[in-house]
Amino acid sequence: DDICNERSECRLFLVLQVESVFEKPAPEENETDEESTFSKLSSKLSNLFGGGDAAKKEGEKTDKATEEGKTAEGSDDKAGEKPKDDAKTKKKEEAKESKDEKTKSEEAEKSTDKDKTKKEKKDESSDKKEEKKEEEKKEDKKTDKDDKTEPKEKKKPKAIVIKEEIKTSIELVDLKEPSLKKQEASKKMIEELRAKDIEKHLLAKAQNELESFTVEAQDKLYQEIYEKCSTEEEREKIRTAMSEASDWIYEQDEKTPIQAYKDKLIDLQLLTRDLYERVRELEERPKAQEAMKGMLNYTRHFLVSMRNYTGEDLPFTQVEYDTLAKLINSTG
Repeated sequence: DDICNERSECRLFLVLQVESVFEKPAPEENETDEESTFSKLSSKLSNLFGGGDAAKKEGEKTDKATEEGKTAEGSDDKAGEKPKDDAKTKKKEEAKESKDEKTKSEEAEKSTDKDKTKKEKKDESSDKKEEKKEEEKKEDKKTDKDDKTEPKEKKKPKAIVIKEEIKTSIELVDLKEPSLKKQEASKKMIEELRAKDIEKHLLAKAQNELESFTVEAQDKLYQEIYEKCSTEEEREKIRTAMSEASDWIYEQDEKTPIQAYKDKLIDLQLLTRDLYERVRELEERPKAQEAMKGMLNYTRHFLVSMRNYTGEDLPFTQVEYDTLAKLINSTG
């Protein structure tokens, strides 16, 4: 269960193999020594009984040696049959030998000098080597004494791990499909949960709209433009209504219907509608007046230009000019 909770939500796992694992103590050193002695005895006995083969091999070696001796004697006889060299060739060889002896003597004198220097260097190096060897011997003796004093620790035998596979049989058991009644019940439950989620969202929206309207209205009553467009009594009436509405919001619970919040918001909007309209007119009137003045100036210039227009085909009649002039005068 713990493995399924960590790795998957379905709580399913697959068994691939089952095996039993146990440990066995290793054999001691005495047993291994006895086995080694028995193996040595068996090898010696096999060599004793197999001695005939070795004698045969030695006889073959002696036969080969006798054959080689015979071949060497035949070669010496052939060499004696060759003719002797002439006297001239002997004299030439003697002269060459005398020259070679002179050169060898000169080289020997040179080599003696070199050998003396080499011997001196070798003697120095040999002395140093002997000193090092003596120091190493002393150190080896110390280490041998230390090794003898320290008792040898017995090695712990390692355990042998043995694994044996266990035969298993897997049976897959799937869940049964739900009946039609259960499917319909689950669908209804899902629809009910969705409807509750939507209702909860709409309720929160209605609460936020009502609360934001009350806070904004209370803030606007202290602004200069709203004070100009209202009396003190009107502003006080709106303040008390907004404070009561904010208290009413915090007193409600989740069972309060959405329509109650909507009705409360409509009542507050009706109470502040006249004041908000007066403020809107006061803010937008200067802009509308400026736009009207600009239009009047444009129409005056247009009327003057059209009256100065001459020709046979006039765009407007005299009556149209007169009505436009009256409209400009009445508005201006």
